[in-house]
Amino acid sequence: MLDPLLRAIADEVTVGVILGPPGLDWLVHPYDGGIDIITASATGRDELKSRHPDWLPPHPQGY
Repeated sequence: MLDPLLRAIADEVTVGVILGPPGLDWLVHPYDGGIDIITASATGRDELKSRHPDWLPPHPQGY
């Protein structure tokens, strides 16, 4: 269901898309160069960082 939308984002056919669940506990902003994930709390952010370190950019400041 999301595959066509994600492909359009990756191909820069569609831009400025932000996805999230009904309660907006988190937001996801995919774009052609990667993805931003916004969590509701620092705890949620830290959990994602520790569970998925390979998702992080190589630069220590995040770019």
